[in-house]
Amino acid sequence: MINVHISTRKCEYNIDLTQRITIVFGESSTGKSALFRLVQTFFDVPNVLKCSYNCFPLVYNPHSLDILRDTLAIKEQVVFIDEDDSALRDCKILELLANSQSYLVIITRCVKGLVFGWNNIFKMSSIKGYHYLEPYFNFNVSSYRIPSVVIVEGPNIAYEFFKALFSLKGINVIRSNGKADLPHLIKHYSDSHNVLAIFYDYGIGDVLLANHKCFTCPRVQCFAADSLEYANFPFVQNAAI
Repeated sequence: MINVHISTRKCEYNIDLTQRITIVFGESSTGKSALFRLVQTFFDVPNVLKCSYNCFPLVYNPHSLDILRDTLAIKEQVVFIDEDDSALRDCKILELLANSQSYLVIITRCVKGLVFGWNNIFKMSSIKGYHYLEPYFNFNVSSYRIPSVVIVEGPNIAYEFFKALFSLKGINVIRSNGKADLPHLIKHYSDSHNVLAIFYDYGIGDVLLANHKCFTCPRVQCFAADSLEYANFPFVQNAAI
């Protein structure tokens, strides 16, 4: 596991990178811009920023995706990127990460518009001008076992696809009746089952944030279908064989 630690008189950011994509979110004045500026200014000052990998702030420009591709091609990089950067709107970013040994940290105001990276989230907080990070959702891949229930929130064609994929392995596939029904199904089944939840609705972020405690259960794993992140897990690959 890679750790990024940034400390000054006015802030302390401690980020454990357990996934290829990490989200750092927070409201206005909680230190998002400050975090980006600190990485940009002190990336090579060890008494301020400590990390075994190189930290690189991707400053927005029309060629961000090209710069990101070149950066990820270099081993052991931690790339910090703003939510508005055009590179995040390109599906190629997932392919770049899949073939890289580097990590991506997305700094955003809210997670609801993002279609990937739900499994390692930190929330920014501020007390009397002092900024810090709190773990919001951290999924431990090594402790997760094969799901016995898969819940799909999305169109019927998506449900039929995942039903055909997982039913061959004897895994029960259930369709959520809209995004509001997803937390209820997760709470119900996670009491006694390992649950994999796959969702399509971009507005699901509001539901996840409002019910985030039920998603922090060790038995629960959540994926945005568009991200294809779930395809990297062995139990999914085995189901497809």
